[in-house]
Amino acid sequence: MMKAHLYSMLDRKAAATWPSQYNQPLDQWLLRATPNLTSRRANSVLTVGDYPAEDWLEIAKNFYGHHGLLPRFHISTASPQGLDEQLTQLGYIKEYETMLMVADCDTVLSRSPKENSLPFEFSMQQKADSYWTNAFMDIEQFEPHRTPAYQQMMQRIAGSTAFAAVQHPDTKEYAAIGTAVREGSWAGLINIATHSRFRRQGIAGHMIGKLAIWCQEQGADRLFLQVMANNEPAQRLYVRLGFDKAFDYHYRSAPN
Repeated sequence: MMKAHLYSMLDRKAAATWPSQYNQPLDQWLLRATPNLTSRRANSVLTVGDYPAEDWLEIAKNFYGHHGLLPRFHISTASPQGLDEQLTQLGYIKEYETMLMVADCDTVLSRSPKENSLPFEFSMQQKADSYWTNAFMDIEQFEPHRTPAYQQMMQRIAGSTAFAAVQHPDTKEYAAIGTAVREGSWAGLINIATHSRFRRQGIAGHMIGKLAIWCQEQGADRLFLQVMANNEPAQRLYVRLGFDKAFDYHYRSAPN
């Protein structure tokens, strides 16, 4: 029971770090849509808790059809039993297998670099300005025309936020970016990304340590993050820093 409550709480906190433009509650579930983004997190039903009393599938079809999207469901350990199997039988396609990992702030701080021995400049700000957002779009290799939609999403985050950046001291090129969102005693780390030209130099580990300091100063003693199941280099880094897997999740998308 304790684990089930923890998984539900973490799923909801993770959703709050990536708030959608349109949200429609459906009992304990939440239908989310952001038509200008391709993000699955921003365009899926968060299926935490029991099945809704109403015809949830028809409601989801109507909601996403209204926004010009195909229905998609976020399936995790906190989802009701049998949901994944029902969607599989209906032809919904399994996508983007992901894991959510957790760690104590103290553990991460004890394992992250103690001094800035890297030849890079580290900065942190409360809001995502245009410079940070453009760096985010470049490092993630997202389509530039979607920049305003991502900027608006960052502005919708309700928790306390820190937007971190690592830059080359001479060229000022952005080498890495990351975000922390504090929600009570927990903080989520999102957008942890290193530019392809600057990987394997210890930059991400150093940045996560800096973000963990901020999280602890804000009153959070536990951290969570999400990582793709096939991103083994990132997983190895997070394990070295003290993160453990809490649970897996994936998406089920309606066929075209």
